Amino acid sequence: MHLRCFLYRRLGPTALVVAAALLALSSAPLSALAAVGAVAPDPVRAPTPSLTSDLVPGGLAGLGGGRREVLGFAPYWELSASGDWDDDVLSTIAYFGLTVRADGSFDTSTPGWKAWNGSRLTSVIDTAHRHGARVVLVIQQSDDGTIDRLVGDPAATSRAVQNVLDALARRGLDGVNVDFEGSASSRYPGLRSGFTGFVAALSTAVHGRWPDAEVSLDTYSGSAATDQGFFDIPALEPYVDAFFVMAYDMAFENMAGRAGPTAPLSGFRYDDEDAVRSYLSVVPASKLLLGVPYYGYEWPTAGGDLYAATTGPPRAVTYAQLAGILACVGTGPSWDDRSQTPWVAWQGSADGCGPGTGWHELYFDDVRSLGLKEDLVVRNHLRGLGVWALGYDGGAPELWRQLARFAS
Repeated sequence: MHLRCFLYRRLGPTALVVAAALLALSSAPLSALAAVGAVAPDPVRAPTPSLTSDLVPGGLAGLGGGRREVLGFAPYWELSASGDWDDDVLSTIAYFGLTVRADGSFDTSTPGWKAWNGSRLTSVIDTAHRHGARVVLVIQQSDDGTIDRLVGDPAATSRAVQNVLDALARRGLDGVNVDFEGSASSRYPGLRSGFTGFVAALSTAVHGRWPDAEVSLDTYSGSAATDQGFFDIPALEPYVDAFFVMAYDMAFENMAGRAGPTAPLSGFRYDDEDAVRSYLSVVPASKLLLGVPYYGYEWPTAGGDLYAATTGPPRAVTYAQLAGILACVGTGPSWDDRSQTPWVAWQGSADGCGPGTGWHELYFDDVRSLGLKEDLVVRNHLRGLGVWALGYDGGAPELWRQLARFAS
């Protein structure tokens, strides 16, 4: 999902760099990406419960107790790590996810669909509900043409809405997260308004059936600062309970051709402070979730200076992989005062553990930089924050302790 948020929508050829970086995370995410827009068998809808046994989402009527929301995305390829998650800290788990096709059906050929029907997800849902946390379904699509056909055809929109309702009822879930990552393409002039209509129809139907359900929407960090992008934030606001602001992968647009911070707090054209400021101009603070990354990027570079020119595409590095790299590099990270994030440079192999003369730079987030982002949420009285993605932390206790303090 979110490692794709700059693919072709805003960066054009730079999208190839992001796609290459995905290779380092997992083969499973690549399977999911390949499945987007793939041809599947005849549409298969989730079973519709009978009128006498209709399931009602079993989560939260509200956060309660003055807690800030902590949303964690649970990709299908990380469900095996769910034993490391602290369900007492998480207020919302977003299962990622099901792909929506142009006709409004779910793509049943994807690994996300297979995991949706698996016992491991059942365990995640049951455990979350026992701890009082919501579980929501992420529906996804990133192809402009597919989105255009889906939102431009009332029959397809209606079919998609009904399939979502059936899916939530079948699994007893607590809402839906919409991860449609489109662009403002001149080829599809009605895409922006059509998507707003789609979200309105979906939200009205979900809330009409379950008033306490959460309808959230994933949006780009700069979407509130423009009236020309894919997301019409002011028009979407009445229908959305929470906007998840994907405040990461910003180096590709901030520093083309150079290594740089994935999620700068400040100091750049696209950074967390500017994102929050622009969203607050059009969206209530109570509807904003600041997205934070549990990953960074290692770049091959021409030298070891801050923001060095790159000599090739980056490699995504999860928080769980950081300790091994830093141990091999043998030196602690430096602090970038401009972005308020850590970074480290070394000569050798890409993982820092082998010989070589080439330079590499790694920009990431740690407890300190994530804490500063949490402070930004608190200062601005935002709804909370969201993490991409659960499992990328490797169960790091320091991150869970920090999230617990933030949520309380």
